[in-house]
Amino acid sequence: MKNLEFLNFPQSYQPDNAFVVHISGVHNKRELLTKLSQKLLFPNYFGFNWDALWDVLCDFEWIEDYHIVLIHDDLPALEKEDLRIYLQILDDAVEEWRAWNGEKRHNLEVVFSADSKELITELS
Repeated sequence: MKNLEFLNFPQSYQPDNAFVVHISGVHNKRELLTKLSQKLLFPNYFGFNWDALWDVLCDFEWIEDYHIVLIHDDLPALEKEDLRIYLQILDDAVEEWRAWNGEKRHNLEVVFSADSKELITELS
């Protein structure tokens, strides 16, 4: 997961001029998708599945801020396979925004606690 960032204190990370979202206390896939939908202001057509998550993470036309930061105050308590899929979607979405060759509309930054790095690396 080469595009994810790890900080010692992600809860206190507050970049300037950014749309910042904190995710914490997630216990299952449905709860994760619901929190992401609410905090990232997903459109009503969001389908609450992994494919739909990929689609909206690579769009963000409804957010005016250029810099979008998704901070995980703790690691979502998902089933191992769901966590692996979620992390891969995040990593790929960050890469997708970096790969834009034309007019880059957004920059997506995804942050986790440094304490989670070993587990996340093992899942990749």
